Amino acid sequence: MRQNLIEEIKRNRELMNINESDIEGVDELVYNPATKTGGEIGHGYDHGTRINGITWSGHEDHLHLGFTDRDVAIKVIDKADSMGLRTTENPYAKKDPNGKVDNVHAVGSFHYKTFPGEPEVGAGVDISGDEEKIVELIMWIEEEYANGNYKIDYKTDDDENLLSKIMDYKVGNTKLKDLVSNASTGIKDFFSKLV
Repeated sequence: MRQNLIEEIKRNRELMNINESDIEGVDELVYNPATKTGGEIGHGYDHGTRINGITWSGHEDHLHLGFTDRDVAIKVIDKADSMGLRTTENPYAKKDPNGKVDNVHAVGSFHYKTFPGEPEVGAGVDISGDEEKIVELIMWIEEEYANGNYKIDYKTDDDENLLSKIMDYKVGNTKLKDLVSNASTGIKDFFSKLV
């Protein structure tokens, strides 16, 4: 029965063309000291997907973020500034000594893209400063924007892992597993047999 439910969920997701990412509004998040294997965080994000042990050349001394949402970019840059961190390489960055994006990034970098609207906000930012504060910022970003949404790779996830991730999906602000635990006994019994 559990296998049938999982297959039905897969089929419905494909029909609805749901494309969730692991982190809302953030496409890239890399800071080698924290995101490397064995680092304090141990993972980062690329293409919105959480990647364990991710490191990029030249990202030992700063956190790089690429955004897909203007409001998320503003909130993260404001949060970093409020923590005393230095934000650079974004027109919105308040502590950039150059006040502009330097021509040093990879072709097609988020740093060269801007969102519509005023004030001007770029889609990429570099954040430097105290390593502990950068780790604290990453943890805040995940708390705020990694809301239990997961991109499921059906080729690598086993069925139990898939069902566990599905139960962590949120309906509003409530995880599906919490809804189930508060549901009537009949529904609770049904789901408890699946998990």
